[in-house]
Amino acid sequence: MIEDAFYSESQTEEADIGKSRLLQHLVEMERELMKMKRSEKVLREMTINNFNSNLQVFAEILNELYLSLVEVDKAASRKSTPLYLQMPELSNIGRQLIES
Repeated sequence: MIEDAFYSESQTEEADIGKSRLLQHLVEMERELMKMKRSEKVLREMTINNFNSNLQVFAEILNELYLSLVEVDKAASRKSTPLYLQMPELSNIGRQLIES
């Protein structure tokens, strides 16, 4: 009986230690989640504040790509009319990107 009481007391102490460790771990996880939420908020604000300039940079990159494709199209079509001139949608892309 004494052994049973000791064993039961030992189990209770181990359970308390386990609960304490679990609680400590949960508190640490909550702190990490709060940090992530703050950093995500900062990233969101940066994205919103820089949207117009990012859009302009994207348009410039697309225009560079368009100009490169026009050069490739001209070189590939040597004697015939380049494809970008045959399609009105393609001939206006460069102009639209620059105007925006």
